[in-house]
Amino acid sequence: LKDREISEIAWDLRCVLYSFDYYQSGDTGEDQYKEDVQHFKNRWLKPGRKETAKRLIDEECQHLREELYKTLGIEDENPLTGEND
Repeated sequence: LKDREISEIAWDLRCVLYSFDYYQSGDTGEDQYKEDVQHFKNRWLKPGRKETAKRLIDEECQHLREELYKTLGIEDENPLTGEND
């Protein structure tokens, strides 16, 4: 959708819709559906706008770092141990 936040919201909502469908068809239990709904609410409805934006930025930076390491053939070094992951 050319907007990472909207894309992630749409994907997570899609997951809730599928979870509801599976629950209604008897493929999964109500507990799983409620867990999926709670995950969506915790991720998108409870945090403030600033916290959500910061989380998305941090996730995107990590993804970019991993892609650049992979592209350049550099192994990711664990900063705590100095060892490669």
